[in-house]
Amino acid sequence: MPGPRKELREERFAYTPPPPSFSRTLARAYVTRGRWGRPVGFAVVALAVAAVAFQVFVRGPELRQATEVPAELTAAFEMLDANTDDPAALVDVAESLLSDADARARLGATARAVYDRRFSLERTVEALLSR
Repeated sequence: MPGPRKELREERFAYTPPPPSFSRTLARAYVTRGRWGRPVGFAVVALAVAAVAFQVFVRGPELRQATEVPAELTAAFEMLDANTDDPAALVDVAESLLSDADARARLGATARAVYDRRFSLERTVEALLSR
């Protein structure tokens, strides 16, 4: 049996592991996915639920409030425009008030400041209509 001893000396049946590489790391991660997959999956789902809840319950009302105030101001401007006899004389004043309020809302002014501006616009409309 001289043949098998020679092959053993040549190390033809010895296992040499592959050198470290990215593909080897991915293969190890795939093989051990049963150990780490469930906790990582749970964490990803929890983060997704938290992100959706933040968008719906925190960010959503802020955005709705920011868009409702300029709509109310636009309605006040339309009322002013409909109730005046000389719209050309009042349009410049009303548009400047409306653009100021829109700019404040876009720049992130507080809700109280926007409400104050709305009430000042209503007082201006009432004063212009009482002439």
